[in-house]
Amino acid sequence: MKTMKMIKVGVLALTSLTILAGCGGAKNDKVAQDAVHTAIVNSSNVKSENYSLILDGKVTAGKDSTAQFKELKGSLNFSGAYDIKTKDDPKLTLKIGAKGTVDGGKEQSVGGEIVLANKNFYFLIGKLDVDGIPDLYKVAVDQFLNKWWSVALPPESLAQFNAGAADDANLTPEQKQLKELMKKTQFFKNVKAAGADKVGDVEAEKYSVELDKEALKTYLTEAAKISGQSAEGGDLEQVTKLVNTVEFKGSVWVSKDDQMMRKLDGTMTIAESPETAGSAISFQATYMVDNLNKAVKVEAPAKSEKFDLSKIMGIPAAPVAPAAPVVPVK
Repeated sequence: MKTMKMIKVGVLALTSLTILAGCGGAKNDKVAQDAVHTAIVNSSNVKSENYSLILDGKVTAGKDSTAQFKELKGSLNFSGAYDIKTKDDPKLTLKIGAKGTVDGGKEQSVGGEIVLANKNFYFLIGKLDVDGIPDLYKVAVDQFLNKWWSVALPPESLAQFNAGAADDANLTPEQKQLKELMKKTQFFKNVKAAGADKVGDVEAEKYSVELDKEALKTYLTEAAKISGQSAEGGDLEQVTKLVNTVEFKGSVWVSKDDQMMRKLDGTMTIAESPETAGSAISFQATYMVDNLNKAVKVEAPAKSEKFDLSKIMGIPAAPVAPAAPVVPVK
């Protein structure tokens, strides 16, 4: 009898521990999801940072694809800095590098850089090692390379670049709605804590995550409505259809001191569909940031030439119609 009582007590204790462990796990998952969400919201308010993004993957033509290849394989690298603390003078640098092969052939590559400074847009193409450039354009292309070109930006374009610079008090009603929508949207699901880690010298917590496609589609639809766009047809419908084919699983690193997203790493797959022209896409993505809200170095090139495509390509500029004579009114 005494033995049976001890067995019952043991079973009850094990059952209680199991239930508590289950509840504890659920609580930890909720805490983890809130931590990642908070980090994303906090990061959306950053006004300056250094960043890098590496994409490494392939595009595979499906049986219904009209593509002229079977497989594109390669990588894209983006890195730079931005500073939007001054509303009417945004600054940005972006270095771009891409390389890849078509059906296992010769590796081809391109590289360049973009700078936004002093209310001007500058760009440079430093490398263009690709097949298929017609001989007719090779001379023009050669004189176009390894040289900085400048384009003056009108105020409306600067405003687009600097859309996130305004403080909350200066946001338009539409911008406030979009910001609130972003703050309440949980873009990841199945979030789980994966332990302490580091991103560079920054102490961080690592979390495993999975893209919540339904949350993303709802966000895109609501954002379109706030912006006065139709949620039916057009680009939005194509984007939401594309989201249905996307899968993303990876990890997010959140800094312990300021609860910012410091790193995102994972694998994304996009199934073949009409939106991808019948091709399947898969790639590994790694995104990292540092120097948050601190001074970043963005300088305009010391020397640049005004961009004029007609001059570069040797095409005569369109004639300017003479001004109509002014007839005095009597």
